[in-house]
Amino acid sequence: MSFHRWLAATLSVAVLAFLPATVPAAVSSDVLAAAKREGSVVWYTTLDDKTLAAISARFEQLYPDITLKTLVLSTRVMGPRLIAEQRGRNVVADLVEGDGFQINQLVSVGILQSYRPSEAGKYLKGAVEANGYYTSLYEDALVIAWNPARVKADGLKPPGTLADFTKPEWKHHIGISAASFSWLAGLQQTQSNVPDLMRKLAANNPFISANHFNVMSQLEAGEFDATPTGYGHLADLDRKAGKPVEFTLLRPQLLSPIVVGLVANAPHPNAARVMLEWLLSRDGQQLIVQVSGRTSARTDVANNPALFNAKLPYFVVPSPDAAEYNTIVKTFNDTFGINAP
Repeated sequence: MSFHRWLAATLSVAVLAFLPATVPAAVSSDVLAAAKREGSVVWYTTLDDKTLAAISARFEQLYPDITLKTLVLSTRVMGPRLIAEQRGRNVVADLVEGDGFQINQLVSVGILQSYRPSEAGKYLKGAVEANGYYTSLYEDALVIAWNPARVKADGLKPPGTLADFTKPEWKHHIGISAASFSWLAGLQQTQSNVPDLMRKLAANNPFISANHFNVMSQLEAGEFDATPTGYGHLADLDRKAGKPVEFTLLRPQLLSPIVVGLVANAPHPNAARVMLEWLLSRDGQQLIVQVSGRTSARTDVANNPALFNAKLPYFVVPSPDAAEYNTIVKTFNDTFGINAP
């Protein structure tokens, strides 16, 4: 038995116990019948094992005639693999999910096909791509996070705004994820005088961490005092686990989409549609929120209010085209002196 199968079996009873019985997401009888004949769906994903196992257990309970096959890849690896499959006319993947900034780059090279989910109207503005190429599977809520013990020991006040990080007393006490391109793009579209803010932040010599997971673990280990580039669900889960971290939301709230879309020339197109409709249904979205702590862009899903409050100003960071993406990456790397690979 594979690890995912073992974990799915272990978690399925616990996960499904706290979820009410739900009628599967509506798809036409013709699509469902064709999906059953196809018998399986292949999903390239970046999700963690715990969340993926819960999704697999739930989907296979609802659709026992469709086997869900998953391959966990980083978004950077996923793109070249999908391109190679299309060029070699040997497409394996039916669905693809990953960081919206990078998945959007696949649209222009024909990797995704347009498919607008039946309940697209239930999503926040900006969560469904204008032409239907992808939809937010979940949102990473971006936060300011700090280690309260380190902040106290260094005689600092917990940061409440991004401007706090530009003050001279914060020099050498800041950590930043090197993958914070969506963060910068969101600031550029919601804040004033961002170039000056970035220059002052960089002048305080922040520690550059490899990614958002590392920046949180290093923060909690006391390698620096605070980060303006935290992921809210990581900070919240760690705080609940007793780790030394506190956080506050950005103003306005910034939501960075992790998106899912239908692959062009998918070998199991009907099963992929069934899977996609369920993932984006209220049932699928509520499961993701409950198991992973992440934020859903569906307006009828109960999110963690510590990570998202729809009554307060928010902004879903749009995914840029290739030229915009390259400009954002270059600006970020140049600002913080990062040598891109």
